[in-house]
Amino acid sequence: EDAEGAASTTLVELKDNLAEAFRAASEALLLTMGSSAKAWFRRACAFEQMRDPRNALLDLEQALLRAPGDKAITRKRDEVRELAEKVAENMYYA
Repeated sequence: EDAEGAASTTLVELKDNLAEAFRAASEALLLTMGSSAKAWFRRACAFEQMRDPRNALLDLEQALLRAPGDKAITRKRDEVRELAEKVAENMYYA
């Protein structure tokens, strides 16, 4: 198999893994009736990887409501907020 074929296979696997991570986090949210900060955090990470920082930010805010003061969630929220602001700015000037 050539390098290009291997790269596209890897990309497909990555997308499948990302979709599975998103599904698993969403299912955990359903099972816990939205009470799991970890599930909100994991789904936010999946949103971020899917280049959707605005939805990632919403999920991180939900995670912080359930785990106030969590340093890892707060740090990730601050990073994603910057990305979301850049996306909004790019959409405004596009």
